[in-house]
Amino acid sequence: MEEDINIMTSLKGIGEKAAANFLIEMGGDINQFERSGKIIAMAGLDPAVYSPVNMRARPDHKAG
Repeated sequence: MEEDINIMTSLKGIGEKAAANFLIEMGGDINQFERSGKIIAMAGLDPAVYSPVNMRARPDHKAG
């Protein structure tokens, strides 16, 4: 965990306390995640937008 904290604190604006808190929230071991995108999603930093691909407005539906 110390190595992870050292890597994180090399980023501008991330101190030891913030890095430790983040790692604790992530379960203490970021190596459990297959790729960085999963860590970002777990942290809630990657909002996903879902919408139906074939969505069509119904003629009888009034907006508002």
